[in-house]
Amino acid sequence: MATVTVSPGTTICNGDSTLLSDVVSAQDYLWSTGETTQDIYVSQSGSYTVTVTDLLGCKTTSDPIAITVHDCTSMSVPETSSSNIIAIYPNPSSGNFTLQIKSDASEPNYEFVIYNSIGQEVLKTEINQQKTVIRGENLPQGMFFYLIKSKRGIVQTGKISIK
Repeated sequence: MATVTVSPGTTICNGDSTLLSDVVSAQDYLWSTGETTQDIYVSQSGSYTVTVTDLLGCKTTSDPIAITVHDCTSMSVPETSSSNIIAIYPNPSSGNFTLQIKSDASEPNYEFVIYNSIGQEVLKTEINQQKTVIRGENLPQGMFFYLIKSKRGIVQTGKISIK
């Protein structure tokens, strides 16, 4: 089976790209973009696959890889917004944050992702309890962007500060 690796990750900032590589040596490669090399760079949100043909002419297609592109310059929602379904405190902090799902949240499971100022993913965790402590004490001081998403898509974004 064709296996795709992604570097630096599946979530990037607008204007950046990520490298998709097929790890299996093959005779021919055909990406869903139409490219025919073993590696491709992508910079648009979408689902990508590669079909490889071996020396015997057998073809196999990779599982789809979903790439998400965000406008990292405007990833903030004010912390006091009434649309926030998850409270994050303290903010600023020394690196550890508590995430508390408000009682009116419609879903119990979320994904919490922190990005640095250049859009690189630096921490990712699942939120599946009413109250979750995020251990980010290894993150350097500075401003970070966060994104919270459910199965339906992005539900909250904002900034957190580590002092």
